[in-house]
Amino acid sequence: MKQIIQIPSKSSISISKFNINKTLYFDCDFNLSRKSLKTNSTKSFSPENSPVTFRNFITYSTHVNQNEFKMIDNKFYVSSVSFVSKNNFLGKKISLNTCNIQGNKTSSKYSSNSYYEYPNKKSNSFYIIAR
Repeated sequence: MKQIIQIPSKSSISISKFNINKTLYFDCDFNLSRKSLKTNSTKSFSPENSPVTFRNFITYSTHVNQNEFKMIDNKFYVSSVSFVSKNNFLGKKISLNTCNIQGNKTSSKYSSNSYYEYPNKKSNSFYIIAR
């Protein structure tokens, strides 16, 4: 059974019902039990030796009668796997003080919010927390 999803112009849809990989990657040279959790290390792969490869097909039409279809075929592979310590992954903690003055109140009140800079975060990556 084919599923047809109609998406109005100037809008988008997110489909996330498929899992790529639920497990961590290990081999004899790249083993978390032998690594210091304070030391970062990376292993790189080519399309031929990647532990995870996948592809997707998207068929779409911009016509109401849906007789003219175009297809997108994407191939992906994991190009690298890294062990990154929690401190290195989170990066520096940044604190912000926000002024909460409302109306004509003379006493200023600040709220403090903090976040991490996440220097290793990339839009083309996914992350699994090793426990």
